[in-house]
Amino acid sequence: MKLFYLLLISLPLIALELKTFQANFKQTITDENNKTVVYEGTLLAKTPSSAKWIYTKPISKDVYVDEYQITVVEKDLEQAIIKDIDSTVDFIKLLQKAKRSNSNSYSTKIENKIYTLKYKNELPYTVEYKDFLENRVKITFINQIMNKEMNSSIFKPIIPLEYDVIVD
Repeated sequence: MKLFYLLLISLPLIALELKTFQANFKQTITDENNKTVVYEGTLLAKTPSSAKWIYTKPISKDVYVDEYQITVVEKDLEQAIIKDIDSTVDFIKLLQKAKRSNSNSYSTKIENKIYTLKYKNELPYTVEYKDFLENRVKITFINQIMNKEMNSSIFKPIIPLEYDVIVD
């Protein structure tokens, strides 16, 4: 009976075994005045702490994240911004650390932010949280692929030589 209870309160098993995650996403950001901006793209993530967010709408940019740095390559502006970071939210660890909060969702607290996750058919479906400006952020995933082999080189920023580089 204890084992059954532990299975009920734990994450879907696939999250615990997660090594890579790939999905298309829709990111909706809503401010305190209910003004909304919607972004679309693809997320690639790999343990231990690599992620690449490829934004395609309404702008085109690539965001590379590792445990030490974030690099934003803004194609329309022909610039790259490189910033050292003290900490980052590792997407795969976010999925793995969440605990069941009710029958339909999981939550975890990282750096004083609460992240709420929902799964659909055993796959991560949505992540919701408030960003540092108190905007409500909701990311919805479709076409999720888990544990597909990914070459680590895709997480290395590609900055064309003609781009301006800003080191922050």
